[in-house]
Amino acid sequence: MLFFAEYSKYLLKLQVINLLLEAERRKLCVLQRELKTALEEGGSIKAKEHQKQELITAIQKIQSQYDNLEKECRQHAIGALKASNTRGIGKFNITTSRLNTVFDRHLS
Repeated sequence: MLFFAEYSKYLLKLQVINLLLEAERRKLCVLQRELKTALEEGGSIKAKEHQKQELITAIQKIQSQYDNLEKECRQHAIGALKASNTRGIGKFNITTSRLNTVFDRHLS
């Protein structure tokens, strides 16, 4: 029973992190479109450069948040996979690199 509770907790965390990742990905796309539009529009060079810098800073911040969330998601997925492989098969040991490979396949 404890195993199922832990596994459910990992799955819930993964779902929440996935939703956060999707939100960050959408924010990133919107800011990238805004940057592209700002660069294509006319106007003063100084104002365009200022807007460009603001957008680049925002994009970098969101990209960093996205990367952190993706890393956290990967860690929780690895934890869930390890937890799911501990029952009924004795002392079966899956290496973290092998779990990363499995996780990467499911992401793409």
